[in-house]
Amino acid sequence: MTYDAQFKALSSVKRQWLGGMMKKGLRGQIIFKGDVPLGFIEYQPIELAPCPAVGKDLFFVNCLMVHLWDLGPGKMDRKGYGRMLVEAAEKDIAENTKAKGLAAWGYDNEYWFMPYKFFRHLGYEIVDREEQRVLLVKKFGRVQDPKFRAQSFTRDPAAGKAIIDFFYNGQCPFRLGQLQRWRKISQEYGEDVIFNELHTDDSAILNEHGISSGLFVNGEQIFADPMTDEDIRDRISRAIRGSVGDGDSYD
Repeated sequence: MTYDAQFKALSSVKRQWLGGMMKKGLRGQIIFKGDVPLGFIEYQPIELAPCPAVGKDLFFVNCLMVHLWDLGPGKMDRKGYGRMLVEAAEKDIAENTKAKGLAAWGYDNEYWFMPYKFFRHLGYEIVDREEQRVLLVKKFGRVQDPKFRAQSFTRDPAAGKAIIDFFYNGQCPFRLGQLQRWRKISQEYGEDVIFNELHTDDSAILNEHGISSGLFVNGEQIFADPMTDEDIRDRISRAIRGSVGDGDSYD
Protein backbone atom coordinates (compact mmCIF):
# COMPACT_ATOMS: atom_id res chain seq x y z
CA MET A 1 0.00 0.00 0.00
CA THR A 2 1.36 3.44 -0.90
CA TYR A 3 1.81 6.15 1.72
CA ASP A 4 -1.05 8.11 0.20
CA ALA A 5 -3.42 5.14 0.22
CA GLN A 6 -2.49 4.23 3.79
CA PHE A 7 -3.13 7.79 4.97
CA LYS A 8 -6.51 7.95 3.26
CA ALA A 9 -7.56 4.58 4.70
CA LEU A 10 -7.08 5.90 8.24
CA SER A 11 -8.03 9.54 7.67
CA SER A 12 -11.25 9.30 9.71
CA VAL A 13 -9.23 8.38 12.81
CA LYS A 14 -6.86 11.26 12.17
CA ARG A 15 -9.73 13.73 11.75
CA GLN A 16 -11.22 12.61 15.06
CA TRP A 17 -7.85 13.02 16.77
CA LEU A 18 -7.41 16.50 15.28
CA GLY A 19 -10.83 17.58 16.54
CA GLY A 20 -10.00 16.51 20.08
CA MET A 21 -6.50 17.95 20.12
CA MET A 22 -7.53 21.32 18.69
CA LYS A 23 -9.39 21.76 21.98
CA LYS A 24 -5.99 21.24 23.64
CA GLY A 25 -4.22 23.96 21.72
CA LEU A 26 -3.12 22.01 18.63
CA ARG A 27 -1.92 24.30 15.82
CA GLY A 28 -0.46 23.58 12.42
CA GLN A 29 0.91 24.83 9.15
CA ILE A 30 0.54 23.36 5.65
CA ILE A 31 2.62 24.39 2.66
CA PHE A 32 1.10 24.21 -0.83
CA LYS A 33 2.29 24.44 -4.40
CA GLY A 34 -0.85 25.44 -6.21
CA ASP A 35 -3.47 23.02 -4.93
CA VAL A 36 -0.93 20.33 -4.01
CA PRO A 37 0.09 20.04 -0.32
CA LEU A 38 3.86 19.72 0.02
CA GLY A 39 4.12 19.15 3.76
CA PHE A 40 2.82 20.01 7.20
CA ILE A 41 3.84 20.63 10.78
CA GLU A 42 1.71 19.97 13.88
CA TYR A 43 2.51 21.49 17.27
CA GLN A 44 0.73 22.02 20.57
CA PRO A 45 1.43 23.01 24.20
CA ILE A 46 3.90 20.51 25.60
CA GLU A 47 1.82 20.16 28.77
CA LEU A 48 -1.12 18.80 26.75
CA ALA A 49 0.64 16.98 23.92
CA PRO A 50 0.69 13.16 23.78
CA CYS A 51 4.45 13.37 23.42
CA PRO A 52 7.59 11.70 24.77
CA ALA A 53 8.73 14.85 26.58
CA VAL A 54 7.69 16.96 29.56
CA GLY A 55 8.13 20.67 30.02
CA LYS A 56 6.35 23.95 30.60
CA ASP A 57 5.61 27.13 28.62
CA LEU A 58 6.70 25.52 25.35
CA PHE A 59 5.05 24.17 22.26
CA PHE A 60 6.10 20.73 21.03
CA VAL A 61 6.35 19.51 17.42
CA ASN A 62 4.17 16.42 17.22
CA CYS A 63 5.13 15.79 13.62
CA LEU A 64 6.88 17.47 10.70
CA MET A 65 6.61 15.84 7.31
CA VAL A 66 7.54 17.08 3.86
CA HIS A 67 5.64 15.54 0.96
CA LEU A 68 6.50 11.87 0.55
CA TRP A 69 3.12 10.35 -0.32
CA ASP A 70 3.50 8.33 -3.55
CA LEU A 71 6.84 9.97 -4.37
CA GLY A 72 8.50 8.00 -1.58
CA PRO A 73 10.66 9.08 1.38
CA GLY A 74 13.36 11.64 0.72
CA LYS A 75 12.15 12.73 -2.70
CA MET A 76 11.47 16.28 -1.56
CA ASP A 77 14.59 16.78 0.57
CA ARG A 78 16.65 19.97 0.22
CA LYS A 79 13.81 21.99 -1.26
CA GLY A 80 13.52 24.31 1.74
CA TYR A 81 9.96 23.27 2.57
CA GLY A 82 10.83 21.87 6.00
CA ARG A 83 12.61 25.08 6.98
CA MET A 84 9.63 27.16 5.83
CA LEU A 85 7.23 25.07 7.91
CA VAL A 86 9.34 25.30 11.06
CA GLU A 87 9.87 29.04 10.65
CA ALA A 88 6.13 29.55 10.13
CA ALA A 89 5.42 27.61 13.32
CA GLU A 90 7.98 29.64 15.28
CA LYS A 91 6.48 32.91 14.02
CA ASP A 92 2.95 31.76 14.89
CA ILE A 93 3.95 30.75 18.42
CA ALA A 94 5.94 33.94 19.07
CA GLU A 95 3.18 36.24 17.80
CA ASN A 96 0.00 34.44 18.84
CA THR A 97 0.72 32.52 22.05
CA LYS A 98 2.37 33.09 25.42
CA ALA A 99 4.78 30.18 24.96
CA LYS A 100 8.51 30.87 25.24
CA GLY A 101 9.85 28.43 22.71
CA LEU A 102 9.37 25.41 20.49
CA ALA A 103 10.64 21.95 21.39
CA ALA A 104 11.15 19.15 18.87
CA TRP A 105 12.48 15.63 18.79
CA GLY A 106 14.46 13.80 16.15
CA TYR A 107 16.35 10.61 15.44
CA ASP A 108 20.13 10.21 15.45
CA ASN A 109 20.23 7.58 12.72
CA GLU A 110 20.18 7.30 8.93
CA TYR A 111 16.41 6.88 8.64
CA TRP A 112 14.59 9.63 6.74
CA PHE A 113 11.98 10.55 9.35
CA MET A 114 12.58 13.49 11.75
CA PRO A 115 16.41 13.66 11.62
CA TYR A 116 17.62 15.66 14.60
CA LYS A 117 20.39 17.28 12.55
CA PHE A 118 17.72 19.15 10.58
CA PHE A 119 16.62 20.98 13.74
CA ARG A 120 20.24 21.58 14.77
CA HIS A 121 20.76 23.24 11.38
CA LEU A 122 17.87 25.58 12.22
CA GLY A 123 19.46 26.66 15.49
CA TYR A 124 17.84 24.23 17.92
CA GLU A 125 19.76 23.25 21.06
CA ILE A 126 20.06 19.64 22.24
CA VAL A 127 18.70 19.38 25.78
CA ASP A 128 18.19 15.64 26.26
CA ARG A 129 19.03 12.34 24.60
CA GLU A 130 17.70 8.81 24.94
CA GLU A 131 19.45 6.20 22.84
CA GLN A 132 18.83 7.37 19.24
CA ARG A 133 16.14 9.90 20.13
CA VAL A 134 17.24 13.50 20.63
CA LEU A 135 15.23 16.30 22.25
CA LEU A 136 15.87 19.86 21.11
CA VAL A 137 14.49 23.32 21.79
CA LYS A 138 14.61 26.85 20.40
CA LYS A 139 13.83 29.42 23.08
CA PHE A 140 12.13 32.77 22.59
CA GLY A 141 12.57 33.75 26.24
CA ARG A 142 13.63 32.44 29.63
CA VAL A 143 12.25 28.94 30.05
CA GLN A 144 13.33 25.68 31.65
CA ASP A 145 14.69 22.95 29.37
CA PRO A 146 12.23 20.16 28.56
CA LYS A 147 13.28 16.56 29.10
CA PHE A 148 12.25 13.13 27.90
CA ARG A 149 9.67 11.34 29.98
CA ALA A 150 11.15 8.66 32.21
CA GLN A 151 10.17 5.28 30.80
CA SER A 152 9.01 2.75 33.35
CA PHE A 153 7.83 -0.06 31.08
CA THR A 154 9.24 -3.56 31.49
CA ARG A 155 8.08 -6.91 30.17
CA ASP A 156 9.38 -10.29 31.26
CA PRO A 157 9.40 -12.81 28.38
CA ALA A 158 7.34 -15.99 28.63
CA ALA A 159 8.75 -19.27 27.38
CA GLY A 160 7.47 -20.23 23.94
CA LYS A 161 5.52 -17.02 23.40
CA ALA A 162 5.94 -13.64 21.76
CA ILE A 163 4.54 -10.83 23.90
CA ILE A 164 3.96 -7.74 21.78
CA ASP A 165 3.19 -4.41 23.41
CA PHE A 166 2.18 -1.72 20.92
CA PHE A 167 1.95 1.86 22.25
CA TYR A 168 0.11 4.25 19.93
CA ASN A 169 -2.10 7.31 19.72
CA GLY A 170 -4.33 8.84 17.08
CA GLN A 171 -1.78 11.37 15.87
CA CYS A 172 -0.08 9.29 13.17
CA PRO A 173 -2.05 7.38 10.50
CA PHE A 174 1.11 5.52 9.48
CA ARG A 175 1.53 4.34 13.05
CA LEU A 176 -2.06 3.12 13.07
CA GLY A 177 -1.33 1.28 9.83
CA GLN A 178 1.62 -0.44 11.50
CA LEU A 179 -0.64 -1.41 14.39
CA GLN A 180 -3.13 -3.01 12.02
CA ARG A 181 -0.41 -4.99 10.23
CA TRP A 182 1.18 -6.27 13.42
CA ARG A 183 -2.21 -7.17 14.89
CA LYS A 184 -3.29 -9.07 11.78
CA ILE A 185 -0.03 -11.00 11.40
CA SER A 186 0.09 -11.79 15.12
CA GLN A 187 -3.27 -13.52 14.80
CA GLU A 188 -1.65 -16.09 12.48
CA TYR A 189 0.24 -17.49 15.49
CA GLY A 190 -2.77 -18.12 17.70
CA GLU A 191 -1.98 -18.53 21.39
CA ASP A 192 1.77 -18.29 20.77
CA VAL A 193 1.40 -14.50 20.58
CA ILE A 194 0.04 -12.16 23.26
CA PHE A 195 -0.79 -8.81 21.64
CA ASN A 196 -1.31 -5.82 23.92
CA GLU A 197 -2.54 -2.47 22.58
CA LEU A 198 -1.83 0.57 24.77
CA HIS A 199 -3.60 3.74 23.63
CA THR A 200 -1.57 6.68 24.89
CA ASP A 201 -4.17 9.33 24.13
CA ASP A 202 -5.26 8.06 27.54
CA SER A 203 -3.08 10.24 29.78
CA ALA A 204 -3.13 7.62 32.53
CA ILE A 205 -1.36 5.12 30.24
CA LEU A 206 1.08 7.76 28.98
CA ASN A 207 1.97 8.87 32.49
CA GLU A 208 2.23 5.33 33.83
CA HIS A 209 4.73 4.10 31.26
CA GLY A 210 6.30 7.31 29.92
CA ILE A 211 5.91 6.09 26.33
CA SER A 212 3.83 7.93 23.74
CA SER A 213 4.56 5.63 20.80
CA GLY A 214 6.59 2.45 20.66
CA LEU A 215 6.70 -1.24 19.83
CA PHE A 216 8.09 -3.86 22.20
CA VAL A 217 8.58 -7.56 21.49
CA ASN A 218 9.31 -9.58 24.63
CA GLY A 219 10.33 -6.35 26.31
CA GLU A 220 12.74 -5.18 23.60
CA GLN A 221 11.88 -1.93 21.81
CA ILE A 222 12.26 -2.20 18.05
CA PHE A 223 11.82 -0.03 14.98
CA ALA A 224 8.53 -0.88 13.26
CA ASP A 225 9.07 0.71 9.88
CA PRO A 226 10.24 0.00 7.28
CA MET A 227 9.39 -3.69 7.78
CA THR A 228 7.77 -6.05 5.29
CA ASP A 229 5.17 -8.59 6.35
CA GLU A 230 7.85 -11.26 6.16
CA ASP A 231 10.12 -9.19 8.38
CA ILE A 232 7.33 -9.05 10.96
CA ARG A 233 6.74 -12.79 10.77
CA ASP A 234 10.45 -13.43 11.17
CA ARG A 235 10.60 -11.17 14.23
CA ILE A 236 7.60 -12.86 15.83
CA SER A 237 8.93 -16.34 15.10
CA ARG A 238 12.31 -15.52 16.63
CA ALA A 239 10.58 -14.07 19.69
CA ILE A 240 8.61 -17.28 20.17
CA ARG A 241 11.89 -19.21 19.96
CA GLY A 242 13.40 -16.80 22.48
CA SER A 243 15.91 -15.08 20.17
CA VAL A 244 14.68 -11.53 19.66
CA GLY A 245 17.63 -9.23 20.15
CA ASP A 246 19.74 -8.17 17.19
CA GLY A 247 20.58 -4.57 18.01
CA ASP A 248 17.73 -2.89 16.12
CA SER A 249 17.22 0.84 16.49
CA TYR A 250 14.57 2.36 18.70
CA ASP A 251 11.13 3.31 17.48
